[in-house]
Amino acid sequence: MLHTASVWLTTTLGVQRYICVCHPLKAKTWCTMKKTLRWIGAIFLVACLPQLYLYLDNYPLAVEIPSAVEANKTVSSCKWVSLIKNQETRSVIYTVYFWYLAIAVNFIPCVTLVVMNVLLIRAMRQAEKRRVELLRQNRRRASRRLRESTSTTLMLVIVVSIFLIVEIPLGIARKPSVPLHSSWSR
Repeated sequence: MLHTASVWLTTTLGVQRYICVCHPLKAKTWCTMKKTLRWIGAIFLVACLPQLYLYLDNYPLAVEIPSAVEANKTVSSCKWVSLIKNQETRSVIYTVYFWYLAIAVNFIPCVTLVVMNVLLIRAMRQAEKRRVELLRQNRRRASRRLRESTSTTLMLVIVVSIFLIVEIPLGIARKPSVPLHSSWSR
């Protein structure tokens, strides 16, 4: 759940920075604090929903079992019980869940972030050309502001690139394995 939220928060940050750098006039209406907080809330809500089946599928049930140490005594224990008894149904649910993770948590965010990074790098190169032109025109204050904005964008590109270096192999390594019984691990 937290991984899904962090992936989409990073994607939102990348998209917002792209809007701010490449479409500054639209940023004033699209990247407001109120809209950002709404996006954060929506991301956490949507990140929670697919995980619900994990908590509904397996739940602990208190049971009494014979003691392994003392004869004629019982001890309290718990075992995992599944609400879904049919293995075919569990297999379908898990397959849908796997593909949701593969597409919505790995593929779409990673592709979006790669595209945003490429566009931001291109915008930074254009900004550097503008900055040099501003320096030639002896407009140092405007040049300094542009350099600061470019530095912030570069920092985001580096953070997102490190994120992608970690996230892409994770998405590739993910394997669809169907749980065989009700006590499969999370």
